[in-house]
Amino acid sequence: MKESLSLYLMIKTIFFLFFFSSVTSFSQGEIFSFYFSEKSVNALNKAEQLESRYFGKYELTDDEQYEVRKSAGEFLILDETGIYIEKNRISHISREEVRENSTYNVRKGWLHGVVENDSIPCALDGENYYFLVPVKTYLYEKKVPTTQLVLFSAGVYGLFYREEGDHFSAIVLSVKNNGLQLKNIEFSLEGEQGISNIEKKEKVKKAEKDFDTYLLSPTKEEWNKFILSHCLQAYDAYVKEAVEK
Repeated sequence: MKESLSLYLMIKTIFFLFFFSSVTSFSQGEIFSFYFSEKSVNALNKAEQLESRYFGKYELTDDEQYEVRKSAGEFLILDETGIYIEKNRISHISREEVRENSTYNVRKGWLHGVVENDSIPCALDGENYYFLVPVKTYLYEKKVPTTQLVLFSAGVYGLFYREEGDHFSAIVLSVKNNGLQLKNIEFSLEGEQGISNIEKKEKVKKAEKDFDTYLLSPTKEEWNKFILSHCLQAYDAYVKEAVEK
């Protein structure tokens, strides 16, 4: 019983930390938000999919800051359908359903019948068995028109997401030497990372917000010489899994 309870508490902790650890911050105490205009995104080099040489399964690197997420079984998959995170989600099934449905069976802490031709560890708490099941969350899905993939240079891609109207948010994916990084775009108002370095921009006022929102229209040159070289901050690093022969 102690082992089952410990597993259940571990699952709950992983679930909470994984889904609620993402925090947005603004540098130097400046609070503002920004988007990229549709016109500027459309002027970039669109790509239908990543180059096939980058396809594969990537695992979070061995770093203390990723230990909890690695325990949750997170992987980044690149294939012909797009780019997606494969992670585990907590789920449960009642003891009554296990008893009454011959599809399911629990033996020595392992649940059979949820995953085809396999079993997964589970933990009993009250009247429910709790377990983790793999799910896909797409960062870019080829068939979904609300996301756009842009090629900046060899191995460097922009992932743009339509937020509202002609506004897009973005992250950058960089693939190199059998590893990859996901990077945030971070701006300040002035200085080396300042949006003042982007010529075309518009301040958008929103009554429900107590800070300014900027709609940016950087040129290709501003992307290459300013944003990609001065304004990227890696938040996740992955290493490609070796293919078994």
